[in-house]
Amino acid sequence: FGLQAARQQAPSAPRRIFALMTAAFGLGQIIGPVAAGFLAQMSGDFFLASITAATVLVVSGAITLSAAPKSP
Repeated sequence: FGLQAARQQAPSAPRRIFALMTAAFGLGQIIGPVAAGFLAQMSGDFFLASITAATVLVVSGAITLSAAPKSP
């Protein structure tokens, strides 16, 4: 679904948007576990890490929706 939505967002440069999506996914795969481990070590459990991950997910979804072109 995400790849189809990205293709609609940038029909003239689908390779570029796929590259950006791949880079963002990879960055999240690196930063997420490190941040979760740090937060778990600080708080003693994964509750704070889970709440932070959920918040980041909601914020990124809102950013994505706000960046979507508006249909007429």
